[in-house]
Amino acid sequence: MMRLLFFTGLCFVSFYGTPSFADTDWAPAKDEDGIRVYTRQVDGWDIEEFKVITIMNVKRYIIYETLIDVAGYTNWYPDLLHSEVCKVVSEKEFYCYSQLDIPWPSDDRDGECHFEVTHNKEEKTTLINMTVCEKYKSKQNGFVRMTKGKGFWKLTSKGEQTVVHYQYLSDPGGSIPAWIINLFIVDNPFNTMKALREKVNG
Repeated sequence: MMRLLFFTGLCFVSFYGTPSFADTDWAPAKDEDGIRVYTRQVDGWDIEEFKVITIMNVKRYIIYETLIDVAGYTNWYPDLLHSEVCKVVSEKEFYCYSQLDIPWPSDDRDGECHFEVTHNKEEKTTLINMTVCEKYKSKQNGFVRMTKGKGFWKLTSKGEQTVVHYQYLSDPGGSIPAWIINLFIVDNPFNTMKALREKVNG
């Protein structure tokens, strides 16, 4: 289950409109090893939304290149069976498809997402929006297709460091009860951020 949510948080999330970074409705859930995790209830959803924030001692472009290197996900992403770029629209827009191995008795997951990137030179930020879609890859036999979610990565340069903000609200699909998913809604984003930090630090 932890690996399932780890995967959904990075690859199968979507974002609509302009992100809101207000903290008024967020509850702190974990603060450890320089990584802070928050959660909140969202109207119309049984699964909680999370956000996780940390500061990494590397420049923004290094983290950005890691997050858009879809083919390289299998080098650091746990239990990823396959990941590929389906269509490149431009250097700031592309589609990808991935598959994840989930231990029995849960079914393996797959999905496609649309990546859109916005760089703001004045604010020294990079925003990566990812939208679940079914445009180039049809549903594959033996996999539960993931179709619902929203989220983003935001990278902000602070000198030689980068503030990393990762947030999502997603439903992994299938028959897993929401209350079980919510049991892992804190540790999974925490572990995701740790894995990313280890990757970019080499």
